[in-house]
Amino acid sequence: MNPIHLQPKNQKKIFEEGDFLDKKVKYLKSGSLVTYKKYLYAMRGLVYAEWVFCYNKLPSINFKEAIEKSIFLNDDIKNKLLNIIELKKKGKEKDIVENDIKIDKYIESFLQKDYSQYLGRTNKPDITELNEELWRQLKG
Repeated sequence: MNPIHLQPKNQKKIFEEGDFLDKKVKYLKSGSLVTYKKYLYAMRGLVYAEWVFCYNKLPSINFKEAIEKSIFLNDDIKNKLLNIIELKKKGKEKDIVENDIKIDKYIESFLQKDYSQYLGRTNKPDITELNEELWRQLKG
């Protein structure tokens, strides 16, 4: 599969079709128990995508750094994600936990935002590195 380059037609496609994100949300909202790893996968894509759309430049590839510098995430969500990253370092990312309502609501609100104002900009960032990282995470 080739990486998606976030050019206007592809940016629109990602948020209109949103199949990947829709599946993540359905899984996370199913009421089923989830793993921390699922939250990291879902949130990594959202944090990076929102950063690219709003700033028109690449975020830090280091997810922890992207979280810490994010102006989109409130402190509670930031702290939850940073805690999950610490748990991952301890090998606990596959632990089964109950859904986190606040993270679920953030994911849902992300999918409801209108990003059309960011589509079609002429000064496009080089997102090759971001695409590679996102695909690596999706395949992971």
